[in-house]
Amino acid sequence: MWNGMIAFPQFAFTIGCAPHLRCSINTILTWQKYVWRRWNKFRCSVGIKLRRMEVSISSITAVVCFISANSAGLPLVIPDADSAAFVGLHYLYPLIAISIFGIVSTINKRGSLNGFDRSAALVSIFCYATVIYAYFSVKLWMPHIRDVTFDRFLWSVDLHLYGIVQACMEIRRGLSPLIPYDANAYMLVYIAAFYVGLIGQARLAPDHLRELILACIVMQIIGTLGYLAFPAVGPFIYERGINPVISRQQQGMWEFYQNSLAFGPTWLRTHASSAFTAGLAAMPSLHVSGMTLFFLNACRRTRPLAPLFGVLLVFIAVSSIANRWHYILDVPAGALVAFASLWLAEKLIAWDRDSLTKLPPCRADRLSTSS
Repeated sequence: MWNGMIAFPQFAFTIGCAPHLRCSINTILTWQKYVWRRWNKFRCSVGIKLRRMEVSISSITAVVCFISANSAGLPLVIPDADSAAFVGLHYLYPLIAISIFGIVSTINKRGSLNGFDRSAALVSIFCYATVIYAYFSVKLWMPHIRDVTFDRFLWSVDLHLYGIVQACMEIRRGLSPLIPYDANAYMLVYIAAFYVGLIGQARLAPDHLRELILACIVMQIIGTLGYLAFPAVGPFIYERGINPVISRQQQGMWEFYQNSLAFGPTWLRTHASSAFTAGLAAMPSLHVSGMTLFFLNACRRTRPLAPLFGVLLVFIAVSSIANRWHYILDVPAGALVAFASLWLAEKLIAWDRDSLTKLPPCRADRLSTSS
């Protein structure tokens, strides 16, 4: 098709201009070769960037989310500024951490940030945002997707292992003089891990930064699938945690959940924008997943950060049980999600790079070598 589009103006130009301007055929062929080479360079560049694994995963996630919402009559909403009220911290903070890399690498004259391709940074922003949106949407839809929960079973396990629950509560009480309950440390530590982890990766192991970001994307998807397979609200519906601030947040989220279940998708459509982060899902614990992921990555790629992430992982795991966000089984399940996410991210990037090397050479490259 492109040969025909280029050949037609060449023919018209030759017939119309040759008698008067005595245009050279060699000049026309040179012009055609230049235009053809520039077009193919653009086509090949865009094609390679659009083949990134991040785009494929996020696109599939978006399509599945859209089809599911339309087929089940569930709303796709735009969150507003009040969405953070239920958790005390804005859900976009992890995305902002990734966006920093995209902005900095875009204005970087060399086109990269410590070896991290700027196109990968920009693509990651869009992909992570897409997956995060689907993640919170599914949590909002949970009362209408699954009419059964595993709370009773998970609570029975907690009762058999209640000594672990009590130990976590005592540890958190012991930390209260250093980390007050109203500090919202459970959320702040989790968000801070994204900043520290990504900045540390960019400084110490930039060649593996894309792998870390892809692992975060995969983690969100696996966690969402876990919510669908094992729906559960959380142990706070049976007992309060030790943090009164978090208990009030949980009560508000539980009331939202019950109203959504009682009044259906129509009620959810009119109230979800101001409660986008109010969805409840316990199994697995993605807070534990995120901290485990950064800890494992630090042990492999950024070892100076490993002790820090080890301490943060213990704090998040203890707090998730002590504050009754999660059952005991949610914690090892979250750790398994982290292992799976890192392994899949590594395999997917290797497959992505291997597939790019097998692509046929671009037409522009063949023209340049033959000229």
